[in-house]
Amino acid sequence: MKRIILFVFVFVFCSTAQAGMFDQIKGVTDTLEKATQSVTQPAKKAPTSTTSDKAVPGVGMPFAQPLDSNSRIRLDRGKQAIAGIKIREDLRRNVPRSRAAEVIAEQRSVQMAIDNAENELRMVRNKQHPEVAALQGDISTARDYLKDLNGVIKEHKAADLAGQKVRQEFVKAYWKHRGIYEFWIQYYDEPNRFFSYADDTLAKARDAFKEISEGCTTRFQGVTDDPGGDRLNRYSVWCKMAIDGDAWLKRAVTNKATFYINQVAESFENQSKLLAESKGNLGTWDLQYYLNPEARKAEILQMLEKDLKFVGLEKPPKESFARADAALAKLIGEIREQVKNWPCYPDGTPM
Repeated sequence: MKRIILFVFVFVFCSTAQAGMFDQIKGVTDTLEKATQSVTQPAKKAPTSTTSDKAVPGVGMPFAQPLDSNSRIRLDRGKQAIAGIKIREDLRRNVPRSRAAEVIAEQRSVQMAIDNAENELRMVRNKQHPEVAALQGDISTARDYLKDLNGVIKEHKAADLAGQKVRQEFVKAYWKHRGIYEFWIQYYDEPNRFFSYADDTLAKARDAFKEISEGCTTRFQGVTDDPGGDRLNRYSVWCKMAIDGDAWLKRAVTNKATFYINQVAESFENQSKLLAESKGNLGTWDLQYYLNPEARKAEILQMLEKDLKFVGLEKPPKESFARADAALAKLIGEIREQVKNWPCYPDGTPM
């Protein structure tokens, strides 16, 4: 009995041991088979996406696909257009009306650049490309600048309307003095010239200047020039001249004195040029000024006495006689230098 039980025990143990070893061997065999298959068989390809570069919600950021050649060209052109805009802070706010033309030119340039950039951007196919987003940001910045420029232009237009009304009232009040202004504006544009005037010119100008000055310092203060550019419609100049008043009258009288005295100077200057050829045969010149300059000056002052007195001057400034005195001194020096070369009669008189 004991032998039978022992035999059964040995049989069961051996059977169990053999089964365990068999399982281990089978596990090793399966592992080697899988490894062999992974080396000898090609890997399966991942399925191709059909959504191109479009983002899948919840998956993450899209991948930026390269731009096609035409889109690249268009994008670069758009960048170049915007790069030409140089934002000028001095033109964005509180720009004086005198710079209106400058603002308008800048506004047109910026508008054209934005239009060109946006037209090129429309032709770019991949709108998700990061460079496209950057260009859109630059265009937005340029549009903010353009908005400010348009605001300044609008302010200038409003100011123009107000200024136009003031100018119309100014002309209505002082049109009667336009003829006087037309004469005196010559001195404003060419202050060193002499313009011949009538006997009553100074008195009429004084009255007109006084009246216009009163308006320019009160209800017409700050009147602006007509945008048309007509030199006679420079109403700010009307006011400047009217406020200065007698200063312009004195200039007219002084220029008149200088004009007549310079005629004397010209006679001496012309004689000096011809002296070497004339051999002492003197031409037409102001002999009286040559022989007695002070007496001739007194004669000129007497001719201007009325005008000088009207504007409160005793005599013209020394500068009025400077050219004549210099020309006379030069002529006398040249005569003394050349007289020894002139042919003379026995009594010493030049032939």
